[in-house]
Amino acid sequence: MSQPLNDLSRLTVRLVTDPLEVDEWNELVSRHHYLTSSRMVGEQLRYVAEINGYWVACLGWSAASLKLQDRDQLLGWSITQRRQRLHLVAQNARFLILPGHQRPNLASKCLGLNVRCLSTDWEQSYGHPIWLAETFVEQTRFDGTCYRAAGWKEIGATKGFRRTSAGYRQHGITKRIFLKELIPGAKKRLARNNPLTEDRAIDRIDVGTQPIEGDAEAPSLLSIIRQHVTDPRKKSGSSYSLECLLGIVVAGLLAGCKNGKEVATWAQQLSERDRKRLRCPYKWDRGYTVPAANTLRYLLQDIEPGDLESVTRIWAETCGINMNNTHIAIDGKVLRGSITPDAPAKAQLNAYHVGEQVPLDQQAVAHKSNDIPAARELLSHHSLSGTLITADAAHTNHDTATHIAEKGGSICSPSKGINLTFTTPPKMHSQPQGSRRSTMTRAADTDAPNGEPSPH
Repeated sequence: MSQPLNDLSRLTVRLVTDPLEVDEWNELVSRHHYLTSSRMVGEQLRYVAEINGYWVACLGWSAASLKLQDRDQLLGWSITQRRQRLHLVAQNARFLILPGHQRPNLASKCLGLNVRCLSTDWEQSYGHPIWLAETFVEQTRFDGTCYRAAGWKEIGATKGFRRTSAGYRQHGITKRIFLKELIPGAKKRLARNNPLTEDRAIDRIDVGTQPIEGDAEAPSLLSIIRQHVTDPRKKSGSSYSLECLLGIVVAGLLAGCKNGKEVATWAQQLSERDRKRLRCPYKWDRGYTVPAANTLRYLLQDIEPGDLESVTRIWAETCGINMNNTHIAIDGKVLRGSITPDAPAKAQLNAYHVGEQVPLDQQAVAHKSNDIPAARELLSHHSLSGTLITADAAHTNHDTATHIAEKGGSICSPSKGINLTFTTPPKMHSQPQGSRRSTMTRAADTDAPNGEPSPH
């Protein structure tokens, strides 16, 4: 090696964009890298390290691993948070010191120079920055010394699986996992429960990506239903299981449906795979069948009050919907179809998660009764720290404002055309007593209030 190529002070790293250079990069990596492939997945960038214009190393970056247990646990990510923030992580999928150029400190300096420009280049190429870098080092081949020297931290090891078109297949090769923060406090920022400006929007909960029938990462929807709901129907004559019917209702509500008819229509559009996951019965001539709107409605009329509310709340949190530090609207409604010649109308007070557009809780109230005490009872079941409560003028009163402020929240309520906001707790009062009565079981028919890694 000539002396000029030993001078690391002349080392530079630059992005490869010219098609001819990309072809050369791919050919060198395919020929000399131990994986014998230059293919990377998702968003990707290719770099070369040069000394006096001569290539001495090739570095490739790709989209981060979809699932990585040690990383996700370190960040405290829910499934939904991972979907929202995974684009802020990039993987060093290829790193090759070209033959004849191995020398001390070269690899770590290449890494150090590369991560300085990675986020800026990524944002120019794909419209978003990179906050965290990850990589994998095969334990039987390498020690990861250059990554440690460049400030990367080892956080665990893979389980020996690789991703295929059919899922994950075990190959038995474990790899060390290394992470590198590209901005100060990247791990803490990625771990925040509050929404980030950089979060990718998820307008609806996608049933295909959520734990339905069972998942090691989180409680499944069907297991939550079995744990919290008792089937009110007769054992004989039921074509659909309780888990199937309630699973469809809950998943439909979190997918954006507003009533039972919309849930039934949404269910008709489910794939055969998702119908199977929701335990829909199989008919040899029709495949997996989904229930009609009336079937869902009849179950909701008979189910114990509060059961659907409990299941929806627990599973929403499992899916990553933050039920705290948010905006909650409360409003009273009369249930559709509840007025009959033999019985008075049934009414309820609703708490609605404005940000996620899902029902949070409901409280049964006597028709035409004062729902002010019911509002305090409804809110007593929830942490209101950092939460804004909006309500109509009926709830503009000292006791309700005190109750919300004592729990750390704020209330904004109109009074004769003026919006009043209460945030500081006045004199302490005891919480109202009384039993909880929820009618979320009829939420589907009620108006909502306004208000492994790829190889390295």
